[in-house]
Amino acid sequence: MTAPTFKTWADWIKRGSVAPHILTFKSAGTKLDMVEAIRPKGDLSRMALPSMVLNQDLVGGLHLCGDFGGGPFAGTSLKGGFYLAPPNADYKLTVDAEHHTRALAFSIEYWQMVVDWAADRNFSLTGSKLYNGRCFRSPLIHSIFRQLWRIGDEEGAPSRMLAQAAGCEILAELCRLHRAPFSPENGGLAPWAERRC
Repeated sequence: MTAPTFKTWADWIKRGSVAPHILTFKSAGTKLDMVEAIRPKGDLSRMALPSMVLNQDLVGGLHLCGDFGGGPFAGTSLKGGFYLAPPNADYKLTVDAEHHTRALAFSIEYWQMVVDWAADRNFSLTGSKLYNGRCFRSPLIHSIFRQLWRIGDEEGAPSRMLAQAAGCEILAELCRLHRAPFSPENGGLAPWAERRC
């Protein structure tokens, strides 16, 4: 028997091992998918998917260990804390108790284009300093995340535009928090000079 394959994070959420544990699934502007789930203790691993996923622990106090693609880690979760899982990397995680989370998935194909525009193609969401497996707190991301969750209940152009703006704010704050600049750290020509050459 072969394991099922999934082309998108949303497809995995709806048909994969998480499906029976989903409380709410929302899609904001079709480029951001959100889910709230309560999963049992044990193995929460998943296959590589083309989305960057920001997970928020809603309870805290869980012992977890795993590897989101940036190296092994172990620790205790923080209520309201965030974990960032990279795109296109196997995601390994075990927890010692029931796990209540919200997750926000950025379609890497779309959001890399947004970052390319902002960073003049000098920053990659797939291989950056963002993914270290550590829990982090951010009042700004927490606030935007809550707002985005509400926006996910609305339809129409205004909600899609607000969702895109919220996604941009979250990406920029993630880069700032993890000191992952949108430009090369040293050396080389400025992008305009490279184009001119």
